[in-house]
Amino acid sequence: MGQSEERYLVRKSNNFVFSAVVGPFLDIALRKLKRKLNWDVFLRKYFPEKNALKRYYYFDYHKEDYRGISYINKLESFGFELISKRLPPRSQEIVKELIAVEIGTDVGFFCASKEIAKLKVVCPFRELKYPLKLARDLGLKVVLVDFSELPPDLVSLSSELIIIPESDSIFI
Repeated sequence: MGQSEERYLVRKSNNFVFSAVVGPFLDIALRKLKRKLNWDVFLRKYFPEKNALKRYYYFDYHKEDYRGISYINKLESFGFELISKRLPPRSQEIVKELIAVEIGTDVGFFCASKEIAKLKVVCPFRELKYPLKLARDLGLKVVLVDFSELPPDLVSLSSELIIIPESDSIFI
């Protein structure tokens, strides 16, 4: 292999993780369970990796009052990079499509260009099928984390599936 070809190879590190938390769907799941997260416990238990790029996808409506700002500051203190979107109100299809585009772009970019060996997605949804397939095809371990069963087409793309039970210690 020539020198110019070698620089395009992607080396994977066993310790680097790209973690994506889909905030709106996490919020929906927690509302259905009528629970709140203890973020300290949740992160220690499900994000123990030291070398992780952590992204939290949310909408600008969290910035509209002091509780939203407090929540955002808390997430940043835990090392999350916050990805914000301003969306028209009450449009589920637009919400899913824009989140899928944002996360899909991140997955494709970071998984192909960085030394990432594992992708972890909290509260994934069907529209992420192709980005998850790309990650798997790139040789990454794909870990899906949710509070209920996922669609079979997503499960088939995962290397590991974590279903968090309602009795888990992560809840307040």
